[in-house]
Amino acid sequence: MTLLAVIALLQAAPAQAEGREVVVTARPLADTERAWLDCMARKCPPDQEIAAAVAHAENQFVAGDYKAARGTLLRTIGHVRGREREFPVEIGNIWRGKSRIDAHLGEGDRSRIAASESLLALKAGLPDDDPRVFAQRIELGDNLVQMGRFRQGLAIYEGVARRARSLDRPVFEGHALLRIASIWTGAAAGRVRSAAAEQEARRAIGELSRLTGPGVAAFREAAGLLEAKLAARNGDPAAIDRLIARLAARSSERPLLVYSPPIDPFAPGMAPVTVNGLQDPLTGVRSSTGPVRTDVFEKQWIDVGFRIAPDGTVKDAEMLRGSDELQPLWVEPVLRQVRGRRYAPLRTAGADAPGLFRVERVTFTSDYFVPTGTRIRMRSGEPRIIVTDLTADAPPSG
Repeated sequence: MTLLAVIALLQAAPAQAEGREVVVTARPLADTERAWLDCMARKCPPDQEIAAAVAHAENQFVAGDYKAARGTLLRTIGHVRGREREFPVEIGNIWRGKSRIDAHLGEGDRSRIAASESLLALKAGLPDDDPRVFAQRIELGDNLVQMGRFRQGLAIYEGVARRARSLDRPVFEGHALLRIASIWTGAAAGRVRSAAAEQEARRAIGELSRLTGPGVAAFREAAGLLEAKLAARNGDPAAIDRLIARLAARSSERPLLVYSPPIDPFAPGMAPVTVNGLQDPLTGVRSSTGPVRTDVFEKQWIDVGFRIAPDGTVKDAEMLRGSDELQPLWVEPVLRQVRGRRYAPLRTAGADAPGLFRVERVTFTSDYFVPTGTRIRMRSGEPRIIVTDLTADAPPSG
């Protein structure tokens, strides 16, 4: 849950109107495939082919065929290479989509490379201070953090913050500072106490709370969320409730995640499978030798549906569907995490209103690596949870 914990504290992505999340398109898979193939057959312009490829890959992703979705994007990427100066945004988008699918497949290195390719495509045709370039730099940092490369991710965020400050772009500085503060707060509030991490967290939260300029009020509010998280970790669990009470006066139509409990990596079904004698999540057996059980991580995904009630609590969290090969032991820790979330109160018709219904795709995977002395790729055995929101939000009213 690394990326979710870092970003969801403030669900306001960097200004990137052309960016796309994977959402349910409501078009049959056969229709999106036909549209994509027809576009290629008539040699349609690169932007049209990219739009068709992304629509079809989204459908394949939702259907659970991650490898086919990646193949669709790769085929079109091969057709549009070299056209980055003419179509920087479109080519940046398709690389970004590939990066996200690679993450669900456990292809950490390929995901990072695709995120870098997206940034290079944008820079080929846009000025370096364009908001979309800033946004992709931040997403590259997010990718590194999601893959557990915290120091590298921090270096990206710190560079973005410095650049944004020099160009008087306080919103992008805020996004970078928020992620820095979130990483250190997560470290300070982890299973093992760290005085050094807490000191860094308080320094980063202070820098975030002092941010000034247009459009940064939400970031100062986010600093309050992080302070409450630290307070809860230090024996004041009511800090989250007090924060939610303050937020109730400024309720929102969009979900703002205030608190998300971690998924316990040592919970039954979540312990890693490694060659070092750690527990197999399926059998519970600890072994000191032998390869990683790759089948544990193949085609392991579920769609989780839940309702955010007007008071910000989560109701009716359940697994809507899962892959045919689903090993269910890891599902309950994920559902427990979703049920334990707290969102800011919603602006609704009243306390009896149903709230907001959300659907998230959750994938249980493990990154590939190549052990020293061999060319054979293996799973690391360290479980990784990758989450993508499948909910297509309606535009906000007012």
